[in-house]
Amino acid sequence: MRDPLQVFEHDVVRVGEGGLTPGHFDALVKFNQRHGDRFFTVRHKALRFGSYVGVLQIGRLTIEVLPKTDRKGIEDKNLWRNALVGMLRYCGYLKARLPTWAELHLQRTSLLDLYLEAFFSEADEIVRHGLAKRYRRSRGDLASLKGRLVFGEHIARNLVHKERFYADHDKYDSDNDFNRILKRATAITSVVATTSTIRSQAAYLSHFFETVSDEPIVEASFDRLRYDRKTERYRRAIALARLIILNYQPDVRAGGRNVLAILCDMSDLFEQYVFRRVRQAAAKKHDIEVRGQKSHPFWRSDGVARHIRPDIEVRLAGCVAPVVLDTKWKVPKEPYPSDGDLKQMFAYGERLRASRSLLVYPRTDDRQDIVGLFEETDQGQTRRCDMLFIDLFEGGRLRPDLGDTILARL
Repeated sequence: MRDPLQVFEHDVVRVGEGGLTPGHFDALVKFNQRHGDRFFTVRHKALRFGSYVGVLQIGRLTIEVLPKTDRKGIEDKNLWRNALVGMLRYCGYLKARLPTWAELHLQRTSLLDLYLEAFFSEADEIVRHGLAKRYRRSRGDLASLKGRLVFGEHIARNLVHKERFYADHDKYDSDNDFNRILKRATAITSVVATTSTIRSQAAYLSHFFETVSDEPIVEASFDRLRYDRKTERYRRAIALARLIILNYQPDVRAGGRNVLAILCDMSDLFEQYVFRRVRQAAAKKHDIEVRGQKSHPFWRSDGVARHIRPDIEVRLAGCVAPVVLDTKWKVPKEPYPSDGDLKQMFAYGERLRASRSLLVYPRTDDRQDIVGLFEETDQGQTRRCDMLFIDLFEGGRLRPDLGDTILARL
């Protein structure tokens, strides 16, 4: 398998660079159009990637889109690739591995294979404990009468075969939406796999779904799912299967190039990562409450409501009002916050009665934190809004004490 083409978010890749052929380019353009042109911008024989990071598989070409805040050399690609995988694992998108051989495995394995291995791990856990079964409505010939006899069909089909009954009945088996989704995701992995190990895992897993029917899986298929005590164990596998199925574009032409993209918005990933780090740190103190993306209504009209959702709310012991944190995966162009960011934080403070808020950025240089104040309100209250720059790395690795550092600033 060829080495993946590694690019940073917002980079431009031209046809002819890194193995990107005109065929690959056309397939990616078609895929991007299908998804609302949100993954990259199409230029003349070139693609400019946006804020989405992750992996794309086009035929046998793998493109890894890495995050960046600052870039000084080629060695940063390994740093940011490991950082991306670390964030994905910490946020639950990839299953964590044990030490010893994991670091070596990480360096040799593509991001796509890490996602597929995570899916296989979850799916294998499910099949080892048995596929979930449910009742479903079925119609067909039976050796004994069960359910409701469909008289017209029974006469037409079984006039000669008196021992059969054509009936409408309930059937208890593993042919349900949960298992159909896993079967479809497994079939896709066998097509896009670039290593014999992944193909073998797909072939092994597919045997367990031989009695499950093949039905089209669309976004509505996931929306219909209702988890219960028996199917809660499917949740992580279904989440990975959703990424695989909904982001797969098959090409049925001879020599065509299938496209599979598993991408996430880096701003959302950074927000989730900071939230989980802060929540983990707060759990050790027992007197700090941390909430993420809590919705607050702030405008209504004729049954229509609008809401605001601060990234992170931290409530300290003895404080009625929360401290609001808003993460920003960007490098500010100016030494101070933009007008848009400040207006957003002012609205959070007004609605939540928060006396303090922080704009949280990744640190890229020696820029120092900034303390700022909004103008006093009519009630004489002054609200504070700071810029907080956090160091993501320590010794070339993601800092495990990131949450403690942020809480210390509060």
